[in-house]
Amino acid sequence: MSTTISNILEGWGNSIKDKFGLLDNPELKAKSEKRLLICNTCSMRDNNTCSRKREGIVVVDFFYNVLEKPRKIGQVVKGCGCNLSAKSLCDDCQCPLGKWVDI
Repeated sequence: MSTTISNILEGWGNSIKDKFGLLDNPELKAKSEKRLLICNTCSMRDNNTCSRKREGIVVVDFFYNVLEKPRKIGQVVKGCGCNLSAKSLCDDCQCPLGKWVDI
């Protein structure tokens, strides 16, 4: 699903908890670490942001946003503009290219 206000707040809230050692969800922490490893090699990454100025190719068919058609392998899309450290700590968030689908 696409990122909503509640997803953004969840990600940032978990990011703050994590910085203070208060994130009590080891599964989400492990999921975030796997996601960030993927992001570290992504061409859409600009520092700690999934850049809206860059485009990438969707790697798997999936639903990113309930308001749009499913994304298909090979489709070219722009980055979401999200802070990656925070977004990776949002349990239901997805990469705009579908790279987090199986995580």
